[in-house]
Amino acid sequence: MSAIKWVDLQKAIKHIFSESEIRKFKDVVQKDGNGYNWYLSFHDLRTRESIVIHTKMIFKLTEDQETLRKNEFLYLKDINCKYEIVSFNNLGELETVINEILTQNMFGDDIVSLSEFLIEPERNINSYFSDKNIEGYTVFEFEYFPNESIVACQDILFEFDFNVNNNQDVKLVVKKNKMYEYKFKTGGKVYTIRKNDLTDIHNTIGEFIQKYLNNN
Repeated sequence: MSAIKWVDLQKAIKHIFSESEIRKFKDVVQKDGNGYNWYLSFHDLRTRESIVIHTKMIFKLTEDQETLRKNEFLYLKDINCKYEIVSFNNLGELETVINEILTQNMFGDDIVSLSEFLIEPERNINSYFSDKNIEGYTVFEFEYFPNESIVACQDILFEFDFNVNNNQDVKLVVKKNKMYEYKFKTGGKVYTIRKNDLTDIHNTIGEFIQKYLNNN
């Protein structure tokens, strides 16, 4: 099996994602003990079949940065450093396995939950109010703000902005520590809610709005 040149790998990656919408992409090369690592970070990656709020890919390069050390890469399967190794024989097969990961949504529960929430966040949160016959609240302009830089996987957090009733702006940061922490910032105050998992994200946000914000 011949070594794959990095320049050819870069062209292949560009081709693989050429029809995808990516809110934020960043790549960086960093030294390790046996050569270099090429890190690719994707935020709000959208294909025809899927949405992925965040993932990373890591390819290991030789000391001269000419070729791959192995025909494999790691991808971030779930938050808090859950990576999976994927092997491939050539660049055509690399395209196949990356497309399979994306189309089959081969990610962990947390990334899947956050990604699904991104599909229609306003409608999902507003459905919480209508389902419970709660009046006086409407969420607008829910937006994800990706990290500007590549951070260590244990430091990954997810930042959102949204508006309630066109008169109350809210910032939300979601991060996994021992539990899942939702930190809401609005009106100069900070409110923290902790949950055991990331299921029913829209319900958690709806509960916060109902408890702490004015319905006018």
